Amino acid sequence: MVSAFSEVIAVGWQLAQTDELYDDVSASLLRALSGVVVSVALIVPLGLASVGWYVRLGNLLNQFI
Repeated sequence: MVSAFSEVIAVGWQLAQTDELYDDVSASLLRALSGVVVSVALIVPLGLASVGWYVRLGNLLNQFI
């Protein structure tokens, strides 16, 4: 069952007034941004290595991609 839009807005407003919304949003953003940073730190060098530097690694990874 889906809550009514007015109930969602009312609860959101209550959470914003008690700073719980800020805590929850900041925790979610921290998790999302840390995931992006980790993936960029791992995938960009791997992509550069597989495409430009090591042809054998690129051929191996193309089988999985």
